[in-house]
Amino acid sequence: MATYKERLAELLIYCDIQIPIKRIYRIQFIYGIGFGIALALVLYRFSLLYAITALIALPILFNIILFVWLILKAHSRANIAEDFLPDALTLMATNIKSGLTPDMALLLSARPEFGPLEKELREVAKESLTIMPFEEAILEISKKFDSQLIKRTLMLISEGIKSGGELAIILEKTATDVRGIKALKREIRAEVTMHALFIIFASAIGAPLLFGTSTF
Repeated sequence: MATYKERLAELLIYCDIQIPIKRIYRIQFIYGIGFGIALALVLYRFSLLYAITALIALPILFNIILFVWLILKAHSRANIAEDFLPDALTLMATNIKSGLTPDMALLLSARPEFGPLEKELREVAKESLTIMPFEEAILEISKKFDSQLIKRTLMLISEGIKSGGELAIILEKTATDVRGIKALKREIRAEVTMHALFIIFASAIGAPLLFGTSTF
């Protein structure tokens, strides 16, 4: 079980926020206490109990809101990267087939239209060209996104390279699998949403209507 500090550090990486964690703590403390004191001074005119409650609760609420915002931002960034991952893998496979080395193919696959994935592809490609083997460098991308799909996909690619598979074929097949998984997730999400709407309609409108009709 990760501690609050470890989880917060992970979220900062996933959100691509280049701020030291100590500064985040200072922001949480200063703004939380500041808002708490301001609200407490306003509520003190009405009730001392309300003022004390605001002074204690508002800093905690501010920290919770900031933490939830980081989680939502990390998930949004990961979803964008998942959407563009198959296109990036396909483009990389095409570059390899055209005669480029995997390192250069990865570097040239970093397109601006890939959103947050573009920056991570470019940085990892530079590391692969200088200090790190390609099959290890590509795993660094998964550390920048809060996505099990990206982590598992890049792990499969890395293992395929280590086992001697042809990289272009591995990338193409993996891209196809990722597209299938994303399509399946969209179908599941649509089904869940439809069932949720039906349950809400039945409980909020249908059940009272039937109860009123039967009573009448």
